[in-house]
Amino acid sequence: MEEKILSEKESLELISKMIQRSQQKSRKNNGRTFLIFGYTSIIVSLTIYFLHMISTSKLIGLAWLGIPIIGFALSYLTKRKDDQYSKTIIGSMVNKVWTVIAVAIYGVSFTPFLFPYPVLPTIILLLGIGTAITGLIVKSNSVTAGGIIGMILSIVLYGFQDYTQVAVFAICIFIMQVIPGHILQYKSNTKNV
Repeated sequence: MEEKILSEKESLELISKMIQRSQQKSRKNNGRTFLIFGYTSIIVSLTIYFLHMISTSKLIGLAWLGIPIIGFALSYLTKRKDDQYSKTIIGSMVNKVWTVIAVAIYGVSFTPFLFPYPVLPTIILLLGIGTAITGLIVKSNSVTAGGIIGMILSIVLYGFQDYTQVAVFAICIFIMQVIPGHILQYKSNTKNV
């Protein structure tokens, strides 16, 4: 089999196309992931909010575990066989960012067992940071803006007390992840047509 030797210009064009294709794939996959985890977070948080209106059980807090359980299950079920996203450099960077964010969120989530601490504003701050960094990596202004807005909303969230904070948390997730997720999906779907 004969190998074709590429000129400098052809090599640069090939590299440029590969990077562009990688960014397009990562935008589409991030859109799907933002939507899965965004809607799951909203449903779980509103469920918790309404459960607290009818019950005082401390076990209601265990429902927060529904976000990672349902989110990862849905992500796995919706992953396409031809999806090579995680094998790209951009996909790998995004995965590493969200691994660090997830570890931080799990660490913060267990702080109230040690001392009283308003967890939800910190979680929104961490999610905002992860969202903004993801937007910068995949070069999506809407995702970056969603992350920055999320970071600002984390400060606003401190102004709410009790279970009202849970309902406002759901609104923050909608603004920070669901809206940018839909924008990413729309852009990737219209570019593939």
